[in-house]
Amino acid sequence: MKSQLFETLFSKGFLVQRPSETKLGPLGVLMKHNVVNEWIRSSVNGVANVMMLEDETNVKPVLPVPSGFGIYREVREGKEDPADKKRNNWPLDGVRQNAVMRIEFFCPNRALLEWSQFWMRKRIRWWKKFSIAPLHFTSSDISTNEKEPTIQYQFPWGAELIERMDVGKSGKEGEKIVLRTDLLRVLQVLCIESFKEATAPAAAATFRLDPRVAPMKLAADFRREGLFTVTHRQPVSEFDHWDLVGVPMVVVLDGACLQNGILHVRNRDARILSPVHLSHVHDHVMRYFRVYFNKTII
Repeated sequence: MKSQLFETLFSKGFLVQRPSETKLGPLGVLMKHNVVNEWIRSSVNGVANVMMLEDETNVKPVLPVPSGFGIYREVREGKEDPADKKRNNWPLDGVRQNAVMRIEFFCPNRALLEWSQFWMRKRIRWWKKFSIAPLHFTSSDISTNEKEPTIQYQFPWGAELIERMDVGKSGKEGEKIVLRTDLLRVLQVLCIESFKEATAPAAAATFRLDPRVAPMKLAADFRREGLFTVTHRQPVSEFDHWDLVGVPMVVVLDGACLQNGILHVRNRDARILSPVHLSHVHDHVMRYFRVYFNKTII
């Protein structure tokens, strides 16, 4: 799997190789921004008492905190485990610094267990909502008073920690919960999770990225008249490029569309072309995306 996946990541622009290290390419940067937006949407916008601050801002709540108060920052941290590069040979493991999504949440002593459980439920559900196989994610049991609850993911080579939550004192009358999400780790999990390698000559590889994190949501495929014949199930070779960059939907226009107003919308996962009149394309596409983007914030 790794060889096909890595070849796709580099050839399609998710990653680029620099003289000193591997960096995110154009599609990788777009995907990272989508991940950040979804993280903020869930863990900041979805919680009334969490506020966003710049990294250099120094703010501490006045304790005791009545119920709970959180501060979100995006910070840059050094890699924690350089041995990952030797163990799993993931291209981005050699990056010396990475953006980390971080929340410091302050609460009174009596509410520590309640808030710890709240945040662990929210974080594990966030990971699972993008997943094709949510059972691959497991979390610690908060009721055991563990000081560093973790979330693990079952990679093809074994289970590894992908996120942890630090729980500790914040003075005599309060507790502090620290959430840390490594953005490169998220991209690693999403790429491995969603990549379906080619298992036969007739079945091309596909990136089944969740539309909320896919770098491109919709593509237009223009074809000259006479070169495109619509069938109910189009050969996979027609859409290899779009499948390998994770585009959920492709709108196909050919010469006949100019005469009858009928174009075709292709669903990546169903691999089916649906004839749609030009006047109904917007509604057809939006019905698909509303399933994902109108879900309850978790």
